Amino acid sequence: MLKYSALVGLALLPTGCPLLDVETDVQEACLTYKNVHVEAAPAGQTDLTQAFAFDDLGPVHALLDLDDGANVHFVSAKITAVDGITSFEFVHSAHVGMSSDTLPELRVYDCTDDCVSADDTLSIPTAVQDNALDYLRGDSVMVDMAFTGSMPNTSWTMNVDMCFDAQAGYKLEP
Repeated sequence: MLKYSALVGLALLPTGCPLLDVETDVQEACLTYKNVHVEAAPAGQTDLTQAFAFDDLGPVHALLDLDDGANVHFVSAKITAVDGITSFEFVHSAHVGMSSDTLPELRVYDCTDDCVSADDTLSIPTAVQDNALDYLRGDSVMVDMAFTGSMPNTSWTMNVDMCFDAQAGYKLEP
């Protein structure tokens, strides 16, 4: 009798209304790449480029699997000195680009003469408001960083946080 009642109850559910409709806003989430080593610059060098592949996109894919129409926007990059330097006062400009095997480089974080350096952390604001979804769907992204200023003549290590916000939803129809 209980099984019959449950089946009748499901059959009587109004059509057009989802069984479950959830939307979420992620205020800020960051992809972190730890211990990026930078070689000492020769005396007088005023620019530096550093590139690395970010392969740990599993947590982002979990969010994207919920909603093909999710919106993901870049917010900021935070670069933290781990070893060799204690501040980023030497940085006059910083640019962070992202690319993949199938997508061209997109400059996502950018500052020129207004880079915010507090103690051992450099904060770089977003340069674009494009939906980052396509860049985060692949197995990895290539991150290209460029700095100008009086580069340190000692090797150093940094952690890189690339932060974004997201809106996603999930709907279960009867």
